[in-house]
Amino acid sequence: MRIAVLLSGAGLTLKALLSARYPESGTQPSFVGVISDRADALGLQVAAQFGVSAYCVARADSPRKAAFEAALASQLHALRPDLVILAGFMRVLSGEFVAQFPRMLNLHPSLLPKFPGLETHQRALDADEREHGASVHWVTA
Repeated sequence: MRIAVLLSGAGLTLKALLSARYPESGTQPSFVGVISDRADALGLQVAAQFGVSAYCVARADSPRKAAFEAALASQLHALRPDLVILAGFMRVLSGEFVAQFPRMLNLHPSLLPKFPGLETHQRALDADEREHGASVHWVTA
């Protein structure tokens, strides 16, 4: 399976994905590229440390969301992924973009719909939550 990862930050989830072993599948997935919407994202360095191609499609370089998504889609199509994983990618994608990549997973460090966005663990602690976890879901429009 060819996997592309989108991220915006430190790449901690990416590091976990790249470090994992997948014995139940009989083969290791092929991570074909990591794309960040921020040039300063440390996750790009994580990708490089693991020998995975890293790219930046900076949101700041596109005057409109549609232009950004077109550039992002172009880079993703070039990678030919079977699966796109959003691992700390801090952008809401349009339905038109999502439709181009029907196998897209989002990884989020809270039990959605509680604690969307950043600092999920701290916000759960501050709210005296008795349970906290992660959500993995298919991305839809």
